Amino acid sequence: MKSINKFIAIWLVTSLTLFSGIISADDVEIYLGTAGSEVTYNPNVLFIMDTSGSMTGKDGGDESRMFRVQNALKETLNSVTNINAGLMRFSDFGGPVLYPVRPIDDSVSPEIITSISQASDDAYEIASSVNLSSTSLKLSQSTNAVTIGLRYQDLNIPRGAIITNAYIRFSSNGFNSGATNLNFSGELIGNSITFSETSNNISARTKTSNSVLWDTDNDWPVSNETTVSPDLSSIVQEIVDQSDWCGGNSLNIIVDGQGISTSSERVSPAFEDGEGLGPQLVIIYDETTATGCVKGKLSYQVRSQKNNAEERSDGYQSTGTELTFRDSSNKYIAVRFRNIALPQGASILNAYLEFTAYQSSNSAFASFNIAGVDQDDPSSFKSYPRYLLRDKPKTTAIRGLVSLGGIEIILIKVLL
Repeated sequence: MKSINKFIAIWLVTSLTLFSGIISADDVEIYLGTAGSEVTYNPNVLFIMDTSGSMTGKDGGDESRMFRVQNALKETLNSVTNINAGLMRFSDFGGPVLYPVRPIDDSVSPEIITSISQASDDAYEIASSVNLSSTSLKLSQSTNAVTIGLRYQDLNIPRGAIITNAYIRFSSNGFNSGATNLNFSGELIGNSITFSETSNNISARTKTSNSVLWDTDNDWPVSNETTVSPDLSSIVQEIVDQSDWCGGNSLNIIVDGQGISTSSERVSPAFEDGEGLGPQLVIIYDETTATGCVKGKLSYQVRSQKNNAEERSDGYQSTGTELTFRDSSNKYIAVRFRNIALPQGASILNAYLEFTAYQSSNSAFASFNIAGVDQDDPSSFKSYPRYLLRDKPKTTAIRGLVSLGGIEIILIKVLL
């Protein structure tokens, strides 16, 4: 009988407008084969998300394209079973596969797949001279000593987490089988800085005591095919164990390459190549050990009308299409942010509210008293008894306000 053998759906969620939850696929390929009726095939679905600057556009509505795409993807993934799913993103210079295609209901260890994110984060050094601008990375050049530096940013790995696997995926610029030694190490620092073209800028950096020699089975494949380094987990482990490491920091991988024969020439695309084929770092760690320092920046926006409110001095709600910060109109203004992904007890380094002006004003001075609602997970303002905002329990300061559910901010406006 004829049945579906493999189904690969690639959703290019680019600068499109979503209506009624409908997403159009730019490319859907169906491969047919033959099999017995007792065989079941799970479709392979790779979601490709456009993360370029155009996705901030709102198309005349209140929500950005990216926000609508994220909600559509969440709704889709929450409602499907019996598929193999993966996620990729791309921007102006391509992008990585964030999550390889795998059974959607499988339990997985935390896996980080990241690419070089700026031109100065990959470089090679020959005879003390550092090259930052080439479209290719030379890992070996005949019998000359070559050192390359690869910097990976914003690695959300808690300090001291146990690294179970780590490796780099290299794309090839062309077949090469000349005998070559590639020795991997890391820069021994908790938060690495990018490379520069000063003499010996890569080779002079302090290296980890752990290193991994790749001297066998390291032939470079034909152009645009991928080869994978040996396990580099000991190197990554040494870096994330540093006292100045914190989740969200950057790390550098350093590779010392030297051909044993003059025919050695291992070359890989660099960030400047623009095709998204630069070296990717893959790290897997044990989530049960993920209890150390992690830092990051979180941004949230009011999502619906029921999550902001205005209250007059007589205690009645007066919420309209904009928030009016005028004491003659309102005594209290409140905004509620949902699904705050912040661990309890985390140290808050900085927090602020960002507003978009509705119209200009000639008032010379204004002041606000800002406090948080002293509740774990405050409810929305859909139900509004009189003096709701006035009677809310309030914090003495916004700093230190932590909640796993939601955060509600009360703004008390006094015009001077």
